[in-house]
Amino acid sequence: MNLKKIIGITGLLMLLCTNFIFGSDLKNSKFPVVYSDNMLETKRHKLDINRATKEEMSNYSMTLKQVNSIIEYREITGGFLKIEELKRIKGIGDSTYKKLSEKLEVKTPIKKKKIKINVADEKTLGYFGFSKTEIKKIMDFRNENKRIRSNLDIMKLITKEKYNKYKDMIIYER
Repeated sequence: MNLKKIIGITGLLMLLCTNFIFGSDLKNSKFPVVYSDNMLETKRHKLDINRATKEEMSNYSMTLKQVNSIIEYREITGGFLKIEELKRIKGIGDSTYKKLSEKLEVKTPIKKKKIKINVADEKTLGYFGFSKTEIKKIMDFRNENKRIRSNLDIMKLITKEKYNKYKDMIIYER
């Protein structure tokens, strides 16, 4: 027999003997079992969507486009009040939302930025939660009248519920 086979067989016999002799004692031991990261895959914790960096989000298997869109949303709106706001971002449908909501959560409370209603583009209005119909009405009104002057104008363009939600966030100056 060659030396490698002898060492292999000897090692296997030692392992079996050790398990046979000490196995029952180790199972009933009162010592805690400690696992290291290289023994078990650790469960990832969710990232705070309002604080996570590009690098952190990229390390969670998110595409660069998703990461950039989330950061852009935070910069424009001030951040996320609830994780469902991810659906306001173009390209994030139900299945992508489901995957991202398993990786992200809202931990840090934020205060939404004000909406400059007379200069906000369609993307910004969408980020704040206005529907496509409301966005079209706002854009058409601005094109026809040059600007939205007050809450009386905006009340004609959006639902009462939406108005009550955003009335303190809307700025009418240019």
